[in-house]
Amino acid sequence: MQQQVQAEVLAASQAWITAFNQGDLRTIVNAYTKDASMHPRPNPMCIGLQDIEEFWSHLLSTGACKLVYSNIRLEVVGDNRVRLSAHWTMNIAAGFITNELWVKQETGQWQIQQDDFEVAGPGGIADFVSLFHANLTGWFSGSSDAVTTWAWLDYACPDNLVLVYPSGTTLTGAEFLQSIRNHPRDNEQFLAVVEQINVLSESASEGVVSYVEVQSGAANSSLENRRSALGLVHKGSHGWRWRHIQETALD
Repeated sequence: MQQQVQAEVLAASQAWITAFNQGDLRTIVNAYTKDASMHPRPNPMCIGLQDIEEFWSHLLSTGACKLVYSNIRLEVVGDNRVRLSAHWTMNIAAGFITNELWVKQETGQWQIQQDDFEVAGPGGIADFVSLFHANLTGWFSGSSDAVTTWAWLDYACPDNLVLVYPSGTTLTGAEFLQSIRNHPRDNEQFLAVVEQINVLSESASEGVVSYVEVQSGAANSSLENRRSALGLVHKGSHGWRWRHIQETALD
């Protein structure tokens, strides 16, 4: 039974993707329930079909197409309710779907009741570094959506990342992610910002960046923590990712 439900949702999702790539605004909007909400972060929340239609109409007018989902996950969360998450790419942007909630109607049609996703966009390395620290702040402080923030950090820090702290301690990407996931998300005083960002080199696929990271409000520390960093980044299928970070303490 569960496999059948998942197959039905996959078919409905693929039909929506086909409609998008064909520029079929009416079919796109009709896939949502009348009380649907959509949050295309970092854009504002869309409440109701009119807001949703305006968002998709504007995006289509920019020439958006070639939408593809990857790493699709389906979770049956109740009677006739399935949550879809995935990575997505198109010709002008990329990002993550964190909660695409499909609900089966009395007619047998599957429709989207809630649609939460992130638009990563094609930003440069400096934007990536700033956004990385903004997501760290959101994670430790509990001020951001946990699912969205974790998906972003998880992508930005692949397993083969090498992070070297000023103390000489070295972590892989997986170890770094585990270390921050072990912390409770309740430190409202935590703040991580970057200063003096200097992109030393940037090509279509990789780059080198230096910056100063400033942390305050960290657990077990009443002092502001400043450190310089030299980072190597590379371009993945959904945007920039870390490859190596070397940090040095500043007095």
